[in-house]
Amino acid sequence: PNVPVVVGSLPVEAMGVIREQAAVKRSRLVEVEEEAEFKVNLAGDHQRKNAAVVMAVIGELKRVGWSVPDDAVRKGLENVRWPGRLETISKEPWILLDGAHNPDAMRTVREFLEECLQGRRLKVVFWAMADKDIKGILSEILPLNPRFTFTAPDLKRAARPEEIARIAETLGAEFQICPI
Repeated sequence: PNVPVVVGSLPVEAMGVIREQAAVKRSRLVEVEEEAEFKVNLAGDHQRKNAAVVMAVIGELKRVGWSVPDDAVRKGLENVRWPGRLETISKEPWILLDGAHNPDAMRTVREFLEECLQGRRLKVVFWAMADKDIKGILSEILPLNPRFTFTAPDLKRAARPEEIARIAETLGAEFQICPI
């Protein structure tokens, strides 16, 4: 109760619930719609929106007396790293690493790749945990017509490559299997 709530752009249904709960809890709601207007050292346009939410949170902290130097915030955003999220690990050949584990995350990856592929054929090494929405995740990247290699780590929770391949077949995906 009485604690500010800072949110970025969300689906209408989710925003409705958050607005309702903020009112019930008498919490001031700060809705952030814009993008940050400074350099953010993370790939993807969505990160400028995330950085704007960070700036709004810092603004709320300052309102209650926290000292957060502007230079520290700027340096933090300019130097931030998020391994495994749209992370380029090689430039030639271009190899991108991302841990998208749900359809929304894969949609973000696809939107990023749509801007960056520049006619190159996408090759995807893919594995997932068996309890994930594999069909939904694959469906999000399929518009880029990738060539998949399905594999799996040696973990009990991991979906077997053959299971992923069965799902991919129903979607018309091009793939090969790399057994574990």
